[in-house]
Amino acid sequence: SGKSTLAFELERRCRAAGIATTLVEQDWYRQRSWDNRTPDGFRTWEGKQFTDWAKLEEAVEEAVASAQRQADVIIVEGYLLLDCTRSLFERFDGFIWVESTKAQCRKRRWQVPRDWPDAVAYVDRCVWPVHEEYAARVSKLCLFDAEDTADLKHGRLQNLVQSPALWMAPEQDAEQRADRAFEWLRAFHPPKTEPAEGELC
Repeated sequence: SGKSTLAFELERRCRAAGIATTLVEQDWYRQRSWDNRTPDGFRTWEGKQFTDWAKLEEAVEEAVASAQRQADVIIVEGYLLLDCTRSLFERFDGFIWVESTKAQCRKRRWQVPRDWPDAVAYVDRCVWPVHEEYAARVSKLCLFDAEDTADLKHGRLQNLVQSPALWMAPEQDAEQRADRAFEWLRAFHPPKTEPAEGELC
């Protein structure tokens, strides 16, 4: 969906603007799981069980401890990220949701478990169902700042605000997403002369 691309570009822009920034990537905290089969017996890599949430939280806490002296912004990037521990969830000051379509997902996904015939079949039967179930759950956590009312059709604007959140439309290109995300972050985290605490985005 472009999450990593956006995170790297947001980190670059923040640093170029003089905002000290730390990026924590969920991919470094992947783990194996015995719960790795679909109901019909095929291997899957999709699900929150494939992330070591405790280690990810530890990495974020280390970044926060460092940020009290060095950084203004901490970006935590990942897949199914809001399935993290409750204590880590409560650490976040805001969220950026990068939306995707099934067609985009099929195009981007190329690596799959060995017993799948092709990436399209894996996306259709594993990746996309997990994504839809996750999206339905997390839409209840945040009210996303959509660009216009057309975004209502995606079902992301349903509930009371719990934390500030930004919704990225699937048709936006990488540059548009980066422009909007950086503008949102600058408004949400104005530069500080003497940051007392690390802040998470």
